[in-house]
Amino acid sequence: MIQTIHLINVAKKKKKILVTANIELDTLQSEEDIQKAFEEVLPKALKITQKKPNQTAANFLQTAMAMVNERYKDIVYLSVNENRRKGNPKTAINFNFTIH
Repeated sequence: MIQTIHLINVAKKKKKILVTANIELDTLQSEEDIQKAFEEVLPKALKITQKKPNQTAANFLQTAMAMVNERYKDIVYLSVNENRRKGNPKTAINFNFTIH
């Protein structure tokens, strides 16, 4: 399956997609369970990432993926890409993102 996450810039009045991450993974879990898990861990992963110096969107996504993997041990991450055409609009998550 592919879990798509759009990181949305909230620093300006006009919202804009900063990054699209298509996380390709293999799991026995349903798409809905994976989507829900990411939706729950993204705010926590952002707080963790913001506390560390010199962090990037990639660091943030890596933290979120590790947190989801803790919940569902059977997940195997296959790849991550930024191609918006390869995304999964059915389970896409729009996440307001700022990193200091």
